[in-house]
Amino acid sequence: MSSKGFSLIEVLIAMSILTVGILAVVSMQTTALKVQSRNKLSANIQNIGQEIIERIISNSSDDQTVLSYNGIKTNDTTTKPATFPANRDFDDFRNILNKYPGSWAEISVTNIRPYPLKVTINWKEGTFNHKLEYSTYILPN
Repeated sequence: MSSKGFSLIEVLIAMSILTVGILAVVSMQTTALKVQSRNKLSANIQNIGQEIIERIISNSSDDQTVLSYNGIKTNDTTTKPATFPANRDFDDFRNILNKYPGSWAEISVTNIRPYPLKVTINWKEGTFNHKLEYSTYILPN
């Protein structure tokens, strides 16, 4: 018996193979979107860390001003400095980081010239905690 078409079994097998392929592509697309979102968040956090360091450096007119940034934790209002410009920057840093729930910054300055500055940005993504640290030295004018 000769037949010139596809049997029902052949069509079902072809559709099954096509369905598996489409599901694999959809799964890869979902994963790519998650990775893209994670990378965007990480890049934004990196920019915030750099902005914090640049702001501190630009405001470092004397030794006392540099040291006033020591011990700042943006998630703890009791660490807000009493002197300007560190107290203004505390509020600005806090407002910037509040856009990303679960994120906060910690700043430490050691009292040794040139002053070692360390900025640590912490953030939460899902159930994972992340940390990014920046270190540099400041020598006031």
